[in-house]
Amino acid sequence: NDYLYSGATVFRILKKYTQDLRASAKVSKNEVDLVHCNFLIQIMELLEHNDFLTAQSQKIREFYKYMAMEYPYLSFTFKGRIKSLIRAEGKFNGYIVEYIYDYYKKHKSYPDIAELKEKLNCFRDLIAYRIVISMPRCHLKNHENLYQIANVLPQFLEERGFTAELTGGVLRSSSPLLDDAVKPYYRDYITSEKEDDYKSLHITFYDNSARCYVEMQLRTKQMDDIAEIGSANHINYEKKQEASRARRDTIPEGECIYFDEA
Repeated sequence: NDYLYSGATVFRILKKYTQDLRASAKVSKNEVDLVHCNFLIQIMELLEHNDFLTAQSQKIREFYKYMAMEYPYLSFTFKGRIKSLIRAEGKFNGYIVEYIYDYYKKHKSYPDIAELKEKLNCFRDLIAYRIVISMPRCHLKNHENLYQIANVLPQFLEERGFTAELTGGVLRSSSPLLDDAVKPYYRDYITSEKEDDYKSLHITFYDNSARCYVEMQLRTKQMDDIAEIGSANHINYEKKQEASRARRDTIPEGECIYFDEA
């Protein structure tokens, strides 16, 4: 909080915080803090050297043009963002807490530092784009247009220098509207049963030109509203609060410094 309220720009906050964190990590020999420094450097580089975003968004905008021609009567918007510092920090620490907690519940011991560092090398959504479409009333139930667009997107972007990343079967789609050829690349939060109301299609690409990962999300307007300002947003917040309390109660304070700090 001292850094965030220093009155400096986000970039200066990151730079000062990273320098101090690295110095502290060397003294305490905290390897996770060193990984944390490298993670913050990734965000700094996105903010400082973001010229590639122009070229990247230009390629993705070509898909916008394709949709405008292919679906002339369909309303849609494209949104792009770099994950905020607060959200990025929250997710970094969240990965630590979740992994150590799950490992402890299974083994009644704590993971070694190498395993934890490997877990923290899985960020793919620092840059994300979202396609939000307004569905015709006749297609609201089965999301036909949404899956049609999802079927075309991987090959379209691969022809422009992106490589779709396999999900390893995580949240594999059961929808007959999604082609078998692209199912291994999508995490389908529409057909997968979840406790909250969140619905979306997620796919990750590696941008071979910019050498970074990009997440693409496909939603209807209704799904977007529920996720951003509706029940999914509220329920997720409540679930995170409950999970946080349960994890803190399970793992005794002082037994795992990485868990305590996260």
